[in-house]
Amino acid sequence: MKKFALVILTAFLMLSCFGLVACKHEHVFDKQVTKSTYRKSIATCETGAVYYKSCACGEAGTETFSTLPLEHLYVNRKCLRCPSVLATSRGLIYKNVDENSCLVFSLGTCTDNDIVIPAENEGKRVIGIENEVFKGYDNLESIIIPNTMLSIGKYAFSGCTNLKTVTFAENSLLTTINEGAFEYCSKLEDILMPNSLEEIKSSAFSNCTSLEEVTIPNSTISIGKDAFTHCFNLRNVTLSNSLESIGDKAFAHCNLEAIVLPTTLKSIGSGVFVSCTRLTKIELSNNENFKVIDDNLYTNDEKTLLQYAIGKTATSFAIPQGVTYIGENAFAYAQNLVSITLPSTLTKIGDEAFNDCLNLFEIYNLSNIDIVKGSNKNGNIAYKARDIYNSLSIQSKLNIENGYIIYADGQETSLIGYLGLETELEIPSYVTKIEGNTFEHNNQIETISILGAVTSIEGLAFAYCINLKDITIGKNVTNIGMGAFLGCSKIETITFEGTIAEWNNITKGFSWDFSTGSKTITCSDGIVE
Repeated sequence: MKKFALVILTAFLMLSCFGLVACKHEHVFDKQVTKSTYRKSIATCETGAVYYKSCACGEAGTETFSTLPLEHLYVNRKCLRCPSVLATSRGLIYKNVDENSCLVFSLGTCTDNDIVIPAENEGKRVIGIENEVFKGYDNLESIIIPNTMLSIGKYAFSGCTNLKTVTFAENSLLTTINEGAFEYCSKLEDILMPNSLEEIKSSAFSNCTSLEEVTIPNSTISIGKDAFTHCFNLRNVTLSNSLESIGDKAFAHCNLEAIVLPTTLKSIGSGVFVSCTRLTKIELSNNENFKVIDDNLYTNDEKTLLQYAIGKTATSFAIPQGVTYIGENAFAYAQNLVSITLPSTLTKIGDEAFNDCLNLFEIYNLSNIDIVKGSNKNGNIAYKARDIYNSLSIQSKLNIENGYIIYADGQETSLIGYLGLETELEIPSYVTKIEGNTFEHNNQIETISILGAVTSIEGLAFAYCINLKDITIGKNVTNIGMGAFLGCSKIETITFEGTIAEWNNITKGFSWDFSTGSKTITCSDGIVE
């Protein structure tokens, strides 16, 4: 009988705990039972499993507790539970710095394509990468750098032409990326720099031609000379709001369209944006050292013009009165600039200030600087000059029509430059001469019609127009100069409006058609053999 009563009591308690009979005791959810009944989420290599705490009666509460994460289970360096995680690389050689820290000293026997540098080696923190450790290692495709790393050595990854991704561990302590560290990493597409970074030294990312966007963290105070030079596809750069200095040519030959400079900036080198031919906007406000006027950068006292936004479509520019110095490389590669006015206050022009301003044909010089046509002095300002005037009242001989730069001196009406981007061109009917080098290295042109009054196509006029296929030449042409179509390797047809005899009578300079490949010359009465 006692046994029967015990069974009945046990059944009653069980039913009450499962809700069939009201449980009358007060729950205390203090039990940590790791059974699937109480599991909220499973364990991974990054987080432990989460369970609900339970009562002694077995009922689950709402509070949770966690276990430790699982250990990685590696097969061929990849974790089976989280395939994105790689085991640290083996075979690297380390060099002790002191009793607590070491550097990656050599690639050693490591042959990994995806290298993971450990945070520790034999109990010592890995705090840096020695100079040139991975230089020219073509197998390298990705690198993971631990948060213990303080600096990356000179040329550490230079010439790693297959390196695509660089990952810095969370809570990185990295402060310095040294000279040439990632130069010529031509497949590097993206790099998220850590918020601890203070210095990017000279040439650190030069010639990383696949980089398109870069954000300089707010911890960074200096960017060295040539740091991102020749990153041809780099179009967006966000600068640190703590940045104090930018070195010479730091972003030269990039694809920037606009740049915002920080209020903290104290020094900027020469030619920082040289050959950024799409740069149309420079922004800066509330800076004690520099000022932006009409998208161009000046010193705060407005006496030095440091950088003209060379991607502007304007064909003329008057340097403001009060400017005394034009900085080095300030206008270099300003391809649309045809005419410039120098103020009476100007006393000096910096070296290479007007380098490769190939269409700068006219100068109004109101200063006392002696400027001579064709000279490479005074920053090459007059290297291509046709006219230099000392008064604004003198009428220009230049005319710009549909991108054609036309110069009329009363004797000839010459086409001397082209600013357009059209692929099919027709020379204006009143032009009498196409001057030398006018279209040289123009990769846009596919067809050209040279009719009307043109009598002469001067030397190198169309040299190395590598996409030029079809040319039509009028019967008034009597001269084709030396190398006029040199290197136009895709030419398929030349159509001449006159007869074969008239074509043969045209004076043709040496190598006028050298390296133009197979082509057909068709005249009004047949094909020239």
